Amino acid sequence: TALVMLSLAHNELTGSIPGSFSHLAGLGVLDLSYNKLQGSMSPLANCSFLVSIDVSNNNFSGTIPASMSGLAHLSFLNLAGNKLSGRIPESFSGLLNISTINLSNNKLMGSIPLNLTFLTNLVSLDLSSNALTGEIPFNDTFLAQLETLNLGQNPGLCYNDTLVKQQHSKLLAGIRSCSDNDNNFLYAPVPSPLGLPSPPSKLSSKRTLDGVSRVIVVVVVIILF
Repeated sequence: TALVMLSLAHNELTGSIPGSFSHLAGLGVLDLSYNKLQGSMSPLANCSFLVSIDVSNNNFSGTIPASMSGLAHLSFLNLAGNKLSGRIPESFSGLLNISTINLSNNKLMGSIPLNLTFLTNLVSLDLSSNALTGEIPFNDTFLAQLETLNLGQNPGLCYNDTLVKQQHSKLLAGIRSCSDNDNNFLYAPVPSPLGLPSPPSKLSSKRTLDGVSRVIVVVVVIILF
């Protein structure tokens, strides 16, 4: 009899996923969350009948295996709370049945792949607390299909407000528009050529002028007396 469900969550398991996992061809549900597992998740890519994977809150590192996109039956993927790095694989567009993706609290970087918008069954996406950057490639059509979206704690992300209607902007709460200006611009002295003294900053200029005004007033008072 083939093993179809394996749950070992909330234990103190250590080490890595054994290569023998690749022989569990009939495995459909896997939950290894809340352990101390590390290494790569590559052996899971050969479990072609997996419908649900939860390996959240472990110590897995390295990049997300692009080969996981071959899991054609996968509907639920939770890799949150690990030490995964690199980019989100563009090959995730092959997960045609996926409805939930959680990659939060990792060390992922780079831009969000446009290919994610091809996942027509996706309703929940959490990419929060990573180091993602660039313009979010989501348009109104994609945002309309989502029930939950969390992109918070990625300071380098912004969205194109010409692609997102007002009714969908709430899904992007906390994310700045790419067209926003930085209102916290700080004035700093510009280095002067030829070693000449730099002109005062805007703030210091105001203080200097105030000081000159006070000196002028004092001089006028002395002359009058």
